Amino acid sequence: MIQVYIELTNIVWENDEDGDIAYEQGTSRSFVGEIPDSWALTEEGIDEAIADSLEHLTGYRPKSWCLYCFDDTLEMA
Repeated sequence: MIQVYIELTNIVWENDEDGDIAYEQGTSRSFVGEIPDSWALTEEGIDEAIADSLEHLTGYRPKSWCLYCFDDTLEMA
């Protein structure tokens, strides 16, 4: 796994018909996510890893989003 800095906008949360999750969690988020380090990683695999990372951080799973930033050049101390 590699750590990647991610910025998402226009997040739509799963099971948020009444908008409570969007109100509580917002519709934009910046975070460091865990992405599999694999030569065979697909776009769908990256999306799944982003959703998994955000669900792990918030307790809620995003349904869709706009990817604003994906930076894998994090300096590890």
